[in-house]
Amino acid sequence: HNSGFSAFSSCEASWKAEALSQFKLLGQVMSFTVDLGKVGCGCNLALYLTHMPARDFTGQFKLGEDRGGQPAYYCDANKVGGQWCPEVDIMEANTH
Repeated sequence: HNSGFSAFSSCEASWKAEALSQFKLLGQVMSFTVDLGKVGCGCNLALYLTHMPARDFTGQFKLGEDRGGQPAYYCDANKVGGQWCPEVDIMEANTH
C-alpha cells in the first residue's frame, strides 16, 4: 500500500532533484509483465510516467508544499502532494 518505485542516478538518504533518472527507451518500446494475483479488491496497481522532478513556473526545482506524505519533488497530473506535472497512465488494474 502506498509504495512505489522511482529511479535515481545515485543513492541518497532523501530525494534530490538532480539524482532522478530519465529512461531512454531502446527502440522506443516498453514492455512489462504484471502478476495481479496479490492485488485485492479495493487496491489499485498502477504504472505511470511523470515529468519529475517538479518545477515552479520559472523552471526551478520545487520541493512542494502540503505534500501529504509525498517525497520532495514528487508531482503528478492529479496534483497529489501539491504539485502538478504531465503524467501518462500506462496501466491501472486490480483482480477484477
